[in-house]
Amino acid sequence: MPVFFNAPGAFPVPTGSSPVSVAVGDFNGDGNQDLAVADYGAASISVLLGKGNGRFGPPLNYQVGTNPTFVAAGDFNGDGKTDLAVTNAHDNSVSILLGNGDGTFQPQVTYSVGSYPYSVAVGDFNRDGKPDLAIANAGTYSGGYGTTVSILLGKGDGTFQPQVTYTVGTSPEAIAVGDFNLDGKLDLAVANYISNNVSILLGKGDGTFQPAANYTAGSYPVSIAVGDLNGDGKPDLAAVNHGAGASSSSNVSILLGNGNGTFQPQIITPVGIFPDCVAMADFNNDGKPDLSVSNYASGSLSILLGNGDGTFQPQVLYSGTFGPTAVVVADFNGDGNPDLASAGVSDVVEILLGEGSGVFQRPKSYSVGESPSSVAAADFNGDGLPDLAVANFSGGTVSILLGTGNGAFQRAGSVEVEWPLSVVVGDFNGDGKLDLAVTDSCYECGISVLLGRGDGTFQPAVSYRVGTYPWSLAVGDFNGDGKLDLAMTDNGLPLAGESSAVWVLLGNGDGSFKLPVAYAAGIFMTGVAVGDFNGDAKPDLAVSDQSTAGVYILLGNGNGTFQPAVTRHLAGGSVSVAVADFNEDGKPDLAVTVISGDVAILEGKADGSFQPPVYLPVPGLTVGLGGSLIVGDFNGDGKPDLAVAGGALSIMLGNGDGSFQPSENFGVGIGGAGGLAVADFDRNGKVDVVTTDPASDKVTVLTNITP
Repeated sequence: MPVFFNAPGAFPVPTGSSPVSVAVGDFNGDGNQDLAVADYGAASISVLLGKGNGRFGPPLNYQVGTNPTFVAAGDFNGDGKTDLAVTNAHDNSVSILLGNGDGTFQPQVTYSVGSYPYSVAVGDFNRDGKPDLAIANAGTYSGGYGTTVSILLGKGDGTFQPQVTYTVGTSPEAIAVGDFNLDGKLDLAVANYISNNVSILLGKGDGTFQPAANYTAGSYPVSIAVGDLNGDGKPDLAAVNHGAGASSSSNVSILLGNGNGTFQPQIITPVGIFPDCVAMADFNNDGKPDLSVSNYASGSLSILLGNGDGTFQPQVLYSGTFGPTAVVVADFNGDGNPDLASAGVSDVVEILLGEGSGVFQRPKSYSVGESPSSVAAADFNGDGLPDLAVANFSGGTVSILLGTGNGAFQRAGSVEVEWPLSVVVGDFNGDGKLDLAVTDSCYECGISVLLGRGDGTFQPAVSYRVGTYPWSLAVGDFNGDGKLDLAMTDNGLPLAGESSAVWVLLGNGDGSFKLPVAYAAGIFMTGVAVGDFNGDAKPDLAVSDQSTAGVYILLGNGNGTFQPAVTRHLAGGSVSVAVADFNEDGKPDLAVTVISGDVAILEGKADGSFQPPVYLPVPGLTVGLGGSLIVGDFNGDGKPDLAVAGGALSIMLGNGDGSFQPSENFGVGIGGAGGLAVADFDRNGKVDVVTTDPASDKVTVLTNITP
């Protein structure tokens, strides 16, 4: 069973390099909407098969021409299976990929068109019952801007006749089909980027068109959509104007149709900066068309709810993919409400699920300090509800958020700590009230201990000078005296001749700690976790090293000391490490995020050694301050699962034998996921996730609604 969280927001689906266009269709005949994505930087398209719940499978890639810019769907050979047409800008061609009906496609067949084809539209222009193609040829500055559209009449068997061209404005970038004079013959509307106008070509019904009539639009129109925006039964146009970078020139031109093929002067509607694409649908189910616009420079989607008279309410912005370049509408989760899919330069397509009220699901986010990097969940005020402690790296504070029991949180103040990077929880003075320990990640700083008062507040920090650049912390009783101790990774400055190490601080049981002891390990030590890896009932340490190809194991002697570190080799440096029995053999295993973007699983042998790593790809995983991972049972099957932080929050469900299902990805904030914590925040018996977003100075809570 897949896992679901209640507010995925714009959750990402990995694609190829630089996706710029998205098309929707049922490619495998299962009744679920699928996606085809033009990957501009990869000379390919990505096909994402929908699961019917708003989620998609991994991308299936098909080669097309160089720099594909646009993809459109249609049944070009009349077999009832969806095919694809793709414009290849660099090759001056269109690729046709015939569908097999099972989600796969045949190799491309290409057709020559004009210079730098930028978009394609499908329609039956000669009324023979066979779909044809219309292509906008934008041209390039170096080779001369284009001024034509190409018409390729379909033969009905998946092949097309040679192009016939028609003159339009300068640098046509977008093209749309509609019957603008209501004569039953399809016409074309073309957005011309350089001449700042829209060309209308009225169809004659035999595959040919009348000369273009031009209508003024805004600055640099790049996308166009057709619909009845004022409810008069006559098709209107919405043209997105890319603008010159200023918000005043980034807008949408509304051209209301007169029903005879002519249009009224434009009405300007503001959107975000550098809008690139427009999609039209009724997002709030009021019977009036609305608009969604992808804003490249502002990294957002604009939702404009229509008033039914050709005007629109002020935009509502949804932050998501960096640099969104395209947006399409479909019902991806089968609830009857239109959803959105947006492609962006971060090599993902993001899905926003609509609620049918004009609102799209977004995560619950809470403002904290500057650059939150780590979060811990525990009951700090003794009310039986999990609360949050957030380490704000640049802000120099630890924020406390008290849980309300319904998945929401209240801000309850903060405590000053110098450059806090990692935060852990424990009762360090044995008074039954939870305390905090935080790494002060600055040169020759150390660890701060914040003793809890039991009411959600904490005493001022008491600091301990430890190491060169403190990084991560773990809690355990390393000498068996019943008092909590700390293990800390020290990132060090190897280039300056300073060594990295693992430091152990034994607790005195009153909130204070003995002098730290260092253990040599790797070069750039990052994550640390505690487990009994050799079955002697004494806690050991596993430490990740971002520089070298390994995880270091330090076996504990049970008296607070540790044996020399032993390296477990990986294919690349590691960032974070977690311990659990993933194959249910009673021996602790390791999960490690690797800089390559994988999660490595190392099954334990119970003698302190591990099996060779098995690498699991996590599409979209980025590392750094991200790359953290945490264990939880997210689908309630009793088998440990993983949550991995990177460009998104990735959930990997464990099968109980050491293997995992492909990751489900959830978008969180504008900077992706950072630190992670898990708890049942809304008391529904299911494990929820909270993650930090350093880019927005917020934490995001995703509550678990898995059936």
